Amino acid sequence: MDAKQLAQYEDRDLVYQDYVRIINAKSGHWEKRDTKYMKLLQPYFDKQYLQTDRSGAIWLTEKGVRMLQAVGCDPIDPRDFLNNYPHMLDQMK
Repeated sequence: MDAKQLAQYEDRDLVYQDYVRIINAKSGHWEKRDTKYMKLLQPYFDKQYLQTDRSGAIWLTEKGVRMLQAVGCDPIDPRDFLNNYPHMLDQMK
């Protein structure tokens, strides 16, 4: 998918902390039974970036993958994105 196609998935409401939560959730930091964190993650479920299965695992949906790719984040290895995130953009909102 090219940059023009990915641009439709960009969510300009998200900031650094949102990306960290989404990446941590898909990486297995939390499970469905962690009710405190599920409340924190609810907006991302509402936007269909995250989903759970019967086992309680949280996984990234295709829409979530595209959203991360749209901002230059590799969903499999997000370290470069997180290390080089332009924090000043968040402060301008």
